[in-house]
Amino acid sequence: MPTYPSNRLSQTPRFERYLAVDPGRKGAIAVLNASGALIRLENAGSVEVLGAEAVSQVLREEATHGAVAVAIERPLAFRIDNAASLVTLSLAAGSAYGAAVALGALVEFPTASVWKRSLGVTADKTTSRKRAQELFGDRIPSRCRIDKCEAALMAYWLYRRHQPNKAT
Repeated sequence: MPTYPSNRLSQTPRFERYLAVDPGRKGAIAVLNASGALIRLENAGSVEVLGAEAVSQVLREEATHGAVAVAIERPLAFRIDNAASLVTLSLAAGSAYGAAVALGALVEFPTASVWKRSLGVTADKTTSRKRAQELFGDRIPSRCRIDKCEAALMAYWLYRRHQPNKAT
């Protein structure tokens, strides 16, 4: 794994890859390069739990290009009756977090409301697909799964967050 820049406030870390994980029943991983171009968009894991193995493999491959920053969507309870869903999301997010930290990546854990608000996306899932297509063009298929669109958007949020003179 590459060595990360110092955490001193005067320095802005330079990452070569921005990886985002949207945990869920299927899960999705997106990767942007240092220029903010979407270079990878894929499934992540099984039907039940996001595989730490999938995140580890992508992270190892992308780390060959340099330092990697990772964003993993923080699961939040959204209804009183969603305990099973929350457990599934939490397991998926936790396995992704564990894999990324073990491999030495810088990890951020934004809530959906944080990254969506900064990109002008609402809770209506169709806005995620539309915004992803606006940002990434034909890299986002017209029938792209929403979790893949959201992983791409979260990676873009992370990319913007680490650019000098850009607010998120």
